[in-house]
Amino acid sequence: MARNLICVDFWPLWVCALLAMMIPAFAGPLAIVVGPPMAAGLFYVLGMRISGQKVEIGKVFEGFSQRFKQSFMAGLVPYGAGLAAGLLWVPVHLAIIFGMFGLTAATDERNAPVVFFPLLCVDFMIFGVLTLAALVVRLFFIFAQCAVWDHPESGWEAAKRSARMVWGNLGSVIGLLVLFWLIGVAGTLVGLAACCIGVYFTMPVVDLWYSATVLHLYRSWTGRPLAQGV
Repeated sequence: MARNLICVDFWPLWVCALLAMMIPAFAGPLAIVVGPPMAAGLFYVLGMRISGQKVEIGKVFEGFSQRFKQSFMAGLVPYGAGLAAGLLWVPVHLAIIFGMFGLTAATDERNAPVVFFPLLCVDFMIFGVLTLAALVVRLFFIFAQCAVWDHPESGWEAAKRSARMVWGNLGSVIGLLVLFWLIGVAGTLVGLAACCIGVYFTMPVVDLWYSATVLHLYRSWTGRPLAQGV
């Protein structure tokens, strides 16, 4: 259903998905502020398409004008978890790098690989654990930016509703994320094969498809209509 939805008005929806990806990407740490309302805006546009309304690219910014506070509060935990993971890893990474240089200077250069390899493994292991922890946290909030449109009174209520829905359907949600991880890998490979610049086309398609799927799943589990307008 999500695939069929995005095939209608594909290019305006693709532009909306591109904006929802690129603006937070260029915002750096401020992604915690601009990312949630952009995600909410993309769900708003997709919801309009489901109801049969015409897609307007400017509507992707409705998350700022209509639900900024709610979307920010609903996204504070998942986006904060990602930011915290990076902030925790950076000092550990720097300490390991400087430790490697110090140990190398104190030992024979021929033994450098013996010193480097274990420390690099520790570095990657710590990064992997922190990344996985952040992903687990974000897992429970994938419906939060959908729910802000149903909970204008409180972003926390939207976040809690998402967490309850995920907990009650954990197997399905994990299956969804694994499926779209595979689709994302395929999209990345296709994009890289197209002189690398193809990822700027394929990744918004993957994100758009994923967002439309999440919205359909959210509507299905909350009893909302799934009819698609022509």
